[in-house]
Amino acid sequence: LSSPARWDGKDLLVLGGLVAGTTALTFVDQPVRHFFQSRDNSFLNGVERIGYHYGKPYTAMSLTAGFYLSGMIFKNEWAKETGLMLGTTIFSSSMVMGLLKNAAGRARPGATTDNLIFEPFSSSPVYHAFPSGHNSLAFGISLVLAKRVDNVPLKIVFYSLAGTTAVSRMYSDSHW
Repeated sequence: LSSPARWDGKDLLVLGGLVAGTTALTFVDQPVRHFFQSRDNSFLNGVERIGYHYGKPYTAMSLTAGFYLSGMIFKNEWAKETGLMLGTTIFSSSMVMGLLKNAAGRARPGATTDNLIFEPFSSSPVYHAFPSGHNSLAFGISLVLAKRVDNVPLKIVFYSLAGTTAVSRMYSDSHW
């Protein structure tokens, strides 16, 4: 939690780029929503199901526990470290995501046709569209797993799984 106090100019530049990029993407919210809502096919339905489950807490917790416990049972430090890294990433990203989700209060696309409706600190899930909890978990899992392997095809698989989660959340009209 104290890391931002130690940020240097490069870190602040990255944060500024992230904020600017996220803001710029709001200009394509409507066309992207229209694109996904105008498609209904079995392929995208399958992608949606894979992405939905990959971004759920039970997947994150199962992977974390699976790596850590297998590392303990088989005395494999790599697996234990991977489990700890997953747990730390999932915990920290979930904390940040939860705080941002409540503070931003962005309306879900299924609740409104206006992509700029915000009700900060609302208790209603209708106003918890940003950031995506599914995407936070999915990309956190994929980042850790991709960092832990030196195999490019595996890295592609991990990031592709996270990508299916992003597609899933837009295709299901849960996020802009």
